[in-house]
Amino acid sequence: MPNLLYLTIETGTINLNGNQWKKILIDYIPKIKIFRFLMKILLFKHHNIEEQLEDFLNTFQTSFWLDEHQWFVRLDWPKHANKVFVIYTLPYCFNDTYVIYQNRWSRTTCPNVHDYNSYDRVTNVFYKGHIDNLIVFPVHYPNIRRLTLRLPFDNRFWSIIPTLDRLISLEVIETRENSRSESQLKDLLNRAPRLDFLSVDAMSFLLLAQSNITHDSLRRLQLKHYRTKTNRYMNVTQCSILADSLLGRQCEVLIIRIEHRTIILDLINKMYNLRVLNCECQDDNWTNNSLLCSKDELVEWLRNSLPETYFISRYRSRLVRLWINRKIK
Repeated sequence: MPNLLYLTIETGTINLNGNQWKKILIDYIPKIKIFRFLMKILLFKHHNIEEQLEDFLNTFQTSFWLDEHQWFVRLDWPKHANKVFVIYTLPYCFNDTYVIYQNRWSRTTCPNVHDYNSYDRVTNVFYKGHIDNLIVFPVHYPNIRRLTLRLPFDNRFWSIIPTLDRLISLEVIETRENSRSESQLKDLLNRAPRLDFLSVDAMSFLLLAQSNITHDSLRRLQLKHYRTKTNRYMNVTQCSILADSLLGRQCEVLIIRIEHRTIILDLINKMYNLRVLNCECQDDNWTNNSLLCSKDELVEWLRNSLPETYFISRYRSRLVRLWINRKIK
C-alpha cells in the first residue's frame, strides 16, 4: 500500500503505541496524508495505571505526530471500564454509537483543549451522565439523531448536547419516579421538533398524555415497563388514556404490552392513524412448545375479529404483529 493517502481504522484488537504506528506508516505507507483511528486497548498491568497511560500517550507526542503531521489524539480511561482505555485521533471521525461517560483519566496531545471539541460526526449517543470533567474537555455533540439516556439526567447534559434539532429517535431506558424526570422528558420533546420515535416507560408516557402535550412529528411509540415488577401490562383504563391522547391519535406504529386481547380492538378503533401494532398480551397462551402446534390461538382469534385486509402474524415468541390496512370509505 505504498501509494495509500488516507487510512481510517477502528479496532479493539490492535494494541500499537505511537512509535509502533510511526514505523508501520513510514515503512509501508510513506505517502499517507490523513491517518485516523479509534483503538480500545487492554491495560497492560493493574498497578501504576496512570503512569502506564502517560507513557502510552507520550509515544504520540513526538515530532512525527505533532510537527510533521499535526495528528492529535485523545486518551480516555472510562470510569466503568477497569481494564480498557480508549484512544482516538482528533477530530473524532466515527459516526457509530458514542457512549458519553465519566472518565477516571483523560488527556489529549492537542495543545489547545478547545480545538476539536465539537464531535460533529457523532449521530448516535448513549448518555450515561454524571460528567464532572467537562471543564477539562468542553466537548459537545451538535448533530445527534438518536439518543439513549436515563432520567433524570445531570446538569451537564445541555452543555454537552446543546441542541436536539436533528433528533429523530429518543430511548429512555430508566426513569426515576419524580417530578424532575417528568419535566425533563417534556423538555426533551419540546426541543426535538423532528422526533419520530419515542421509547419510554408506560407510566411516564401516561403522565405525558394526561398533560395534553403535543408534538407534530412523533409517530412511533414503544411503551415499556421497567418502573414496576408487578404491573407489567397496560390495562383497559390506561390504554384508553393512550388512545384518547393527542399523541395517541397521531401514532402510526405502536409497541405495547396489554392485559387482554380485546384491548387490541379498542386501540385499533380509537387510534385511527395506526398502521402497525406490535403487542404482547398477558392472556396469550403461547409458549415455546407452541412451535410444535400448527394452530396459534391468539393469532386465529385476531384474524376472526378483524377485517381480512389486516395481516396478522406471530413476530417474536410472545409478540404479535398486526399490519392494519383500513378500508377506504
